[in-house]
Amino acid sequence: MDKIIQEDYIDEEAARTFLNDCYNGLDLLPNIPSKISNEIAADVLNVSMPTIERMVQDGQIELTRRSLLKYIFDNMLCNRPVSWDDEEESAEQKEKAEPKNQSNIPEKKAGLFQWNEPSLFSEEDLKQE
Repeated sequence: MDKIIQEDYIDEEAARTFLNDCYNGLDLLPNIPSKISNEIAADVLNVSMPTIERMVQDGQIELTRRSLLKYIFDNMLCNRPVSWDDEEESAEQKEKAEPKNQSNIPEKKAGLFQWNEPSLFSEEDLKQE
């Protein structure tokens, strides 16, 4: 068997096989029949019914136990490619996470709501019980 990880290449199929090999012989969906309903698929994947319907229409899954297991294994996080450009990715995530300034308050007045504005109370007033 060739090495899975080489200096400049990762054999993704071999890595996927290696990582998923520990599940051989285990019944990962006990008591689930070979043909399943939308409700069972939604419960197993922890998604809504409209999502399951959309996945079936798009051909991502079929309503069978085998298809559901294949979908789970194909979409495990350990099977996703590694991003080697962390700075770009973290900048994109930060941009998505930061709330946009959608206030109608002009910038000069918006500063009044920040904590660095002078307080109505002196430090001595705040120290009193």
